[in-house]
Amino acid sequence: MEKKKDPNAPKKPLSSYMIWCQENRERIKTDHPDMKLTEISSEMGRQWKEVDEDTKKEYHAKAETEKGKYKKAMEGTTLSL
Repeated sequence: MEKKKDPNAPKKPLSSYMIWCQENRERIKTDHPDMKLTEISSEMGRQWKEVDEDTKKEYHAKAETEKGKYKKAMEGTTLSL
């Protein structure tokens, strides 16, 4: 039996990597205009691996903040089957 998803439910929070990608995607696309979307995704992954730990900690903190907001928002919703 398939669970029905509430269309009004809040979206799941982004991971630290996904927040970084959102903030850096345009720069990477500009730096590499000849790359295809899949290549850009690979390049983002490669660059994320090279990000220093202090910067990653900042993004982990942003992700934790988003996770907290999501949990609070979910407290106000009920699951419907």
